[in-house]
Amino acid sequence: MKNNYRFLFLLVFIITLAPGCKKEEPEESNITAQAHYNIDYQWEKIFSNLSHGSVGSENLIFTNDGCIAIAFNWDNPQLGTMSVLAKLDMNLNIIFIKEYPALGIWREYLTQTQDDGYMLMMGYPMFHAKLLKTDATGNIQWQKSLSDYNMHYAYYFVEKPIGGYYIFGMTDQDILLLNLDSNGDSIGTFLIEDSITDFRPGKMDINNAGDMVLSYSYLDSTKIIGKVKTIDNSGNEIWSVLFYPLYGNLDCEIKCFCINNNNSVTVAINQYWSYIDQCGNYLACISSEGSLLWKQPVSHMAIHDVELTPDGGYLVLCWDDTYVPPSCLVKYDANGAYQWYNSLSEPLIRNTVRGKNLKSAGNNFILYGLVGNNPYLTRFTLL
Repeated sequence: MKNNYRFLFLLVFIITLAPGCKKEEPEESNITAQAHYNIDYQWEKIFSNLSHGSVGSENLIFTNDGCIAIAFNWDNPQLGTMSVLAKLDMNLNIIFIKEYPALGIWREYLTQTQDDGYMLMMGYPMFHAKLLKTDATGNIQWQKSLSDYNMHYAYYFVEKPIGGYYIFGMTDQDILLLNLDSNGDSIGTFLIEDSITDFRPGKMDINNAGDMVLSYSYLDSTKIIGKVKTIDNSGNEIWSVLFYPLYGNLDCEIKCFCINNNNSVTVAINQYWSYIDQCGNYLACISSEGSLLWKQPVSHMAIHDVELTPDGGYLVLCWDDTYVPPSCLVKYDANGAYQWYNSLSEPLIRNTVRGKNLKSAGNNFILYGLVGNNPYLTRFTLL
């Protein structure tokens, strides 16, 4: 009976629980099949009662059965900071919600595994982060702490095509790829970079050939530079490409990329003055052999995510150069040429959205972000 009450509490929190345990209806706004400048919105929802929920960089996925899964932290008024895994259908109906004690804070990373289970990594530095493996309904199968691997920071992980996992992280100054078996036990490490300062993680993914693609940035003498690197499953570098600032005293940081169907990599490069002002941000495409194919500017907007579109082009999630709402979506063709721009400034509540994640499955897109500190989701297709 106690577990039943606990589940009911979890089900209620995402739609009815406000800070201080005050119950109220969530502030929601729904759109059905409304077209707006090249985008057809199916629905959007904001949950005002999760004002203590946090949003990470890779915590939203499409599941193997065509649903949505999301992971985040929230301040449970009875239990303190908790980690949450929720699965929802494409109309945002809850399939299940699971809550786990204090997996970590700040960063959330979620992926689905080949057995239809889930892997969550939550936390931040100095042995706080934890790795958790669940079955298809969110029941814990095993969990590990970064202290088990002597790794201080963990940024991303992927499941290997041959089974097991890779974790992209670092010790004090060395960037490592940790090789795990299917039970989460370490079977070795690959050194990616040594003696790095001012490291800034980008992204990690696996291409169609089974090779790992990594992006990250770090201090090179007096400037931050970006790097994209591919590595085979023995830890050997296949190719790497460096990105330097285009102008003056700028920093150059790679936040995200997407892998194209031919294994070329399209990279989003942000250039900064003092971490705030954007100057000369651009997209760049690298061939599967590591040669630069093209570069295209993205005005003065901070690129936060990039996804493939059904026509072989790209949909880019951007913020303006002050990092305040609204976010915007910008469409580019397969060669990086600009096609259209869609500000999330209207209609209804999108004018306050700070977009964080953009995910696609065919022509279905999910955008996840914040309105204030409240989680926000919208589903749309491209016209």
